[in-house]
Amino acid sequence: MIFRIILVYIWIGGVGISLWSQDTNSVQLENLSKKAETLKKKKDLVNYRFVLKQIAILAEKEKKDTVLLEAYKNTGKSFEKNKDSVLHYDKEGKRIADQLGNKKYSTEFTYLIAQTEVERGNYKVAYELFLKAEQEASEKQYSFLPNLQTAFAELHYRMEEYEMSFEKLKKAGILFKKLQNDLGESSIYNNLGILYKSRKIFDSSLYYHQKSIAISLKNKDTVGIAYSYNNMGVTYMNMEKDTLAMTYFEKALHIKPDNPTHSLISNYGTVMIKLKKYEVAERFLKEVLNTTYELQLKVTVLGELQKIQKKRGAYKKALYYANMESVLKDQLMDDKKFLEISKLKASYELKHKNAEIAHLKEKNKYQELANRQNRILIVVLVIGIFLVIISGFLYTRSIKFRDLSRQLSLQQRLLRSQMNPHFLFNSMAAIQTFILRNENKKAASYLAKFSKLMRVILENSREDQVNFKTELYALEAYLSLQKLRFQNRLQYEIIVDDELEEEEYVIPPMLFQPFVENAIEHGFSGDKEGLLTITFSLREKTILCTVRDNGIGYSKTKKNKGRKSLSMAITRERLEIFSKKIKKPLHLVVEDRGTEEAAKGTIVKLDIPIITI
Repeated sequence: MIFRIILVYIWIGGVGISLWSQDTNSVQLENLSKKAETLKKKKDLVNYRFVLKQIAILAEKEKKDTVLLEAYKNTGKSFEKNKDSVLHYDKEGKRIADQLGNKKYSTEFTYLIAQTEVERGNYKVAYELFLKAEQEASEKQYSFLPNLQTAFAELHYRMEEYEMSFEKLKKAGILFKKLQNDLGESSIYNNLGILYKSRKIFDSSLYYHQKSIAISLKNKDTVGIAYSYNNMGVTYMNMEKDTLAMTYFEKALHIKPDNPTHSLISNYGTVMIKLKKYEVAERFLKEVLNTTYELQLKVTVLGELQKIQKKRGAYKKALYYANMESVLKDQLMDDKKFLEISKLKASYELKHKNAEIAHLKEKNKYQELANRQNRILIVVLVIGIFLVIISGFLYTRSIKFRDLSRQLSLQQRLLRSQMNPHFLFNSMAAIQTFILRNENKKAASYLAKFSKLMRVILENSREDQVNFKTELYALEAYLSLQKLRFQNRLQYEIIVDDELEEEEYVIPPMLFQPFVENAIEHGFSGDKEGLLTITFSLREKTILCTVRDNGIGYSKTKKNKGRKSLSMAITRERLEIFSKKIKKPLHLVVEDRGTEEAAKGTIVKLDIPIITI
């Protein structure tokens, strides 16, 4: 992720090995420090780490605590792309800092560990560590506090808590300016540009990236310039200016040709897809997939690789990448992690408030207040208690409403899960019939269409609502299966109002299928050819769905006690629950079409409120 790379860059540029030469009187340590600095500039990481190890051994022997801890910190940073090694040295550094009783370095290593855990997708662990480190660093005003706040802002950004991310960046920016840290201030502008981009305020995004570039040019900071070009490319890509985006990505690649970031390579691959240069895109994206440790970036890359395979018609490969993406998404952030983080945040806020109250009580204990001040304090306390009571009441009420909503949602999912086995049974029975008749081609065709429909059902199984286009696709797939099952004795037609923008509206999944199923299973009999007409019309505030069949008719179906429709009963309950949830009425009418032979059959009219995405 672009956000993270900037943070790593700040730290490498902001803390140097020169601290060692300042903190030690040993000539040998000073010489080793200079040697390490030279190796670092040459990017000779193997020998650089070897020298750092020598420094750590010598510093421990001479009890140079600061030099020892800096050696561990810089060793961890040298493994920038190997997060397991970074985490190992940071944890070891924290262990030593705790043994030495060095609170500052212990807090700094805690923050560095949290930053790495963010990149590994362990957001709960990272959040807990950031809270602990920020509290300690804020109280002692440690010099790395703005870097910590910038890293914390990244976690909020990944969790899509943009306001919290803005707040952290603003605090960090004030401190960087106070410390006259140009590179830190440049990084804040870069990150603000990223946040404005995420909110689609592109003019502001480009403005802050350009401010970052100006500072980087002033300081001859080629790394910072490369990051800004990369981020500007992403912004232009979001603005659908793909050629301009490609230009900025190539500028960034030109500045760092030997060691481009994974984010830059991934972004370049993405824009190549948009420009239909699939071979180039695939080469760059596969390089990222095979080398990065970032789960979020891997998920993004897998999504782009799917696009390439779909464009080529290689659906098997596309499915392979889709399965990998699904596994990583679950690993990266599931509902349970969000719930744990929410609980953690609430716990922290409560502890923070309790600490403030305790501090005020302690302060009031040693203050002598006049009678007038005592009266004011009593009034304030009364108002406070009143507000607490009201807040408690409102909080309890909100919990009740939330629980009710959750209960209704669970009931709706339960009812939907009861419908799926009913359809599965009918479909599998049809496949079994084809197999028993040795009609293998028909069985295979039916099974293929059946699997496509199942995929749609499985994808929507966790959703309470789906877009209208998805529902139409599922309905079309279902009807094509039934047509095959009835050996073309079933004909159907789906008519959609031209004014109905399918992508814009959402409805509960598999809402219309039970009415179609009922018409097929209960309405048609004998060798008579079945005819179904499904019409979707856009009205002023509703969408009207009409299902017409030429079956035996609704009245005759009701008299047939042996053909009671379970799916219709369940659907009526689903509609009732859905109506309560959206607080809008739904109208369902089922009646006979007529008494004439040509007009026999059933007509179902379902009027549902318009809900947009």
